[in-house]
Amino acid sequence: MGGGTSDMAMYRIVKEDGKDRITQITPNDGDTIGSHMLDHAFSEFVQKKYHLHNLGLHDNVEIFLQPLVSKFATKTKVEKLTQNYEEK
Repeated sequence: MGGGTSDMAMYRIVKEDGKDRITQITPNDGDTIGSHMLDHAFSEFVQKKYHLHNLGLHDNVEIFLQPLVSKFATKTKVEKLTQNYEEK
Protein backbone atom coordinates (compact mmCIF):
# COMPACT_ATOMS: atom_id res chain seq x y z
CA MET A 1 0.00 0.00 0.00
CA GLY A 2 1.32 3.41 -0.85
CA GLY A 3 4.24 4.59 -2.87
CA GLY A 4 7.96 4.36 -2.54
CA THR A 5 8.83 8.00 -1.99
CA SER A 6 7.89 10.93 0.16
CA ASP A 7 8.23 14.32 -1.49
CA MET A 8 8.16 17.81 -0.05
CA ALA A 9 8.02 21.39 -1.28
CA MET A 10 6.97 24.66 0.29
CA TYR A 11 4.33 26.93 -1.16
CA ARG A 12 3.12 30.45 -0.46
CA ILE A 13 -0.25 32.02 -1.13
CA VAL A 14 0.08 35.42 -2.79
CA LYS A 15 -2.52 37.96 -3.89
CA GLU A 16 -2.40 38.74 -7.58
CA ASP A 17 -5.03 40.96 -9.20
CA GLY A 18 -7.17 40.52 -6.08
CA LYS A 19 -7.08 36.73 -6.31
CA ASP A 20 -5.16 34.20 -4.26
CA ARG A 21 -2.50 32.32 -6.16
CA ILE A 22 -0.23 29.53 -4.93
CA THR A 23 3.46 29.78 -5.78
CA GLN A 24 6.16 27.26 -5.01
CA ILE A 25 9.01 28.76 -2.95
CA THR A 26 11.36 25.75 -2.62
CA PRO A 27 12.37 23.07 -5.10
CA ASN A 28 10.79 19.62 -4.82
CA ASP A 29 12.82 17.22 -2.73
CA GLY A 30 12.17 13.66 -1.67
CA ASP A 31 13.57 10.36 -0.55
CA THR A 32 12.71 6.69 -0.72
CA ILE A 33 10.90 6.56 2.62
CA GLY A 34 7.38 5.84 1.43
CA SER A 35 5.07 3.04 2.45
CA HIS A 36 6.45 0.62 -0.13
CA MET A 37 9.87 1.01 1.46
CA LEU A 38 8.43 0.07 4.87
CA ASP A 39 7.10 -3.16 3.33
CA HIS A 40 10.50 -3.87 1.79
CA ALA A 41 12.32 -3.19 5.07
CA PHE A 42 9.90 -5.49 6.92
CA SER A 43 10.52 -8.24 4.37
CA GLU A 44 14.31 -7.80 4.72
CA PHE A 45 14.00 -7.93 8.51
CA VAL A 46 12.05 -11.21 8.43
CA GLN A 47 14.49 -12.74 5.94
CA LYS A 48 17.48 -11.92 8.15
CA LYS A 49 15.83 -12.77 11.47
CA TYR A 50 14.70 -16.22 10.31
CA HIS A 51 17.67 -16.89 8.04
CA LEU A 52 15.42 -17.44 5.02
CA HIS A 53 18.37 -17.16 2.68
CA ASN A 54 19.40 -20.61 3.98
CA LEU A 55 16.18 -22.23 2.75
CA GLY A 56 17.21 -22.08 -0.89
CA LEU A 57 14.22 -19.97 -1.93
CA HIS A 58 16.43 -17.49 -3.82
CA ASP A 59 14.19 -15.39 -6.09
CA ASN A 60 11.03 -16.97 -4.65
CA VAL A 61 11.54 -15.54 -1.16
CA GLU A 62 9.36 -12.51 -1.99
CA ILE A 63 6.55 -14.83 -3.13
CA PHE A 64 6.98 -16.89 0.04
CA LEU A 65 6.77 -13.74 2.23
CA GLN A 66 3.98 -11.97 0.31
CA PRO A 67 1.13 -13.08 2.64
CA LEU A 68 3.11 -11.96 5.68
CA VAL A 69 4.03 -8.60 4.11
CA SER A 70 0.40 -8.06 3.07
CA LYS A 71 -0.75 -8.71 6.62
CA PHE A 72 1.89 -6.28 7.90
CA ALA A 73 0.64 -3.64 5.45
CA THR A 74 -3.04 -4.00 6.32
CA LYS A 75 -2.97 -4.95 10.00
CA THR A 76 0.01 -3.04 11.30
CA LYS A 77 0.34 0.03 9.09
CA VAL A 78 -3.27 0.78 8.13
CA GLU A 79 -5.02 -0.23 11.36
CA LYS A 80 -2.47 1.56 13.56
CA LEU A 81 -2.66 4.68 11.40
CA THR A 82 -6.46 4.62 11.53
CA GLN A 83 -6.44 4.00 15.27
CA ASN A 84 -4.01 6.87 15.88
CA TYR A 85 -6.08 9.20 13.70
CA GLU A 86 -9.32 8.32 15.51
CA GLU A 87 -7.72 8.94 18.92
CA LYS A 88 -6.98 12.60 18.03
